Amino acid sequence: MTKGHFYDANGHSVYFGVRADKPDLEAAHQFTTLRKPDVPQDADYDYMFDGASWVQTDHALADLQAKAAKRVNGEAENYRLRFITPGAGQAMTYLEKKLQAEACLADPSPDPAAYPLLAAEIGVRGATVTDVATVVKAQSDAWQTIGALIEGKRQTALVAIAAAGDKTEVDAAGTLDWSDVEAYA
Repeated sequence: MTKGHFYDANGHSVYFGVRADKPDLEAAHQFTTLRKPDVPQDADYDYMFDGASWVQTDHALADLQAKAAKRVNGEAENYRLRFITPGAGQAMTYLEKKLQAEACLADPSPDPAAYPLLAAEIGVRGATVTDVATVVKAQSDAWQTIGALIEGKRQTALVAIAAAGDKTEVDAAGTLDWSDVEAYA
């Protein structure tokens, strides 16, 4: 029996044998015609089966792109954290305070009981619930400007990283100038 290491139509490795007395078996033909090309151990590429044939892929580029995207996402988060407190619960609190502030400022005679997150800060951030709502709304508006700036930079970089064709392009796409964000800090 002849044995071989072959790949199936999905590019998954299979190990199988071909009977010496029946070398023309259909399964043997199917697998041997789909055999993955040899790749040198130190190559920056591999092959991927696209459903019809083997196509050379650049794993080194994909790895660089993934690392650059991770770095950009981390940088964006670090810049966000210069302006906001981390945590899912805190994010929910910020959102609810913003909604309460907008409703309070639209209310001609706001009752503090209707705005509990704002009322909790009376005497700390303002003398009345309306004063607190004004401060919260101003902070929320400022965050929208800063958050949009950070998100715009992040998304632009991620698209450019994904479109990059080589290491130089990946490096350029993943190197951001955050000075305009730092100006707000």
